[in-house]
Amino acid sequence: MRITCCWNYIIYLDIDYDGGISAYYINVEISDGLYETNVWVLVQINPLNEFPPLLTNPTVNVSEIVEIGHEVITYVADDDDAPPHDITSYQIINGKL
Repeated sequence: MRITCCWNYIIYLDIDYDGGISAYYINVEISDGLYETNVWVLVQINPLNEFPPLLTNPTVNVSEIVEIGHEVITYVADDDDAPPHDITSYQIINGKL
């Protein structure tokens, strides 16, 4: 006869993939009252795309006598998500400059 049992693991920590910890190991002891076995269980934290990217300095003023090809601004964007959900691309989607 085979008896299957189950157990629940309750998380009491603030788990956050973006905080740098992507996995935890827990040691589970299984016993039938006479024999026991210890098993390490890997709990992997899945990353979520929680934060939108933020762009600083979205406005720039340019003189009408600026030379063609002159760099007028460097944009800095930030995203608090860890890879793979951090900033992956940039593109100008509208404009005539």
